[in-house]
Amino acid sequence: SEMCIRDSGKTTTLEIASGENYADALSLNNAAEKDKAPILLVRVNAIDKSVEDVIKSSKASLINIAGGEKSVSENTKANIKKISKATINRIGGANRYETALIIAKEFGNLEKFVLADGRNYPDALSVAPLAHKNNQPILLTNPDKTEFIKQIVKDNNTKEITVVGGE
Repeated sequence: SEMCIRDSGKTTTLEIASGENYADALSLNNAAEKDKAPILLVRVNAIDKSVEDVIKSSKASLINIAGGEKSVSENTKANIKKISKATINRIGGANRYETALIIAKEFGNLEKFVLADGRNYPDALSVAPLAHKNNQPILLTNPDKTEFIKQIVKDNNTKEITVVGGE
């Protein structure tokens, strides 16, 4: 958190995600790089004092909150608004799969992306440095999302997918 405090004073954007649910924070990987912003983790209904201090001391003009109200509640969003003059932008879909897609589209393109199992975090977490290095968003999937992924590939002229994990 000391690193975040040092870096957050220089950035104009902060990225916020649930620290209780890994999916949205992992999906923010490339957004944070593009914005040169730290990812701050909050609880669904609370902001830890150390994170609150970072938000208060930052000069951010934009705060992106990843995920819907089940990840970061409206109450937590309102509390962030009370301690910052920044514009607050919620980026969320109906579920973690849609949220990852929305974040990927907002902060880059989908010609190349990493595909990881959205039901468990180890694969997505382990590939995050590679995705970051290659400037590729991480999309999440599960066996029920085959058509969802096929449609993404079709709609975005995808040329390369890096799939991580087992069957």
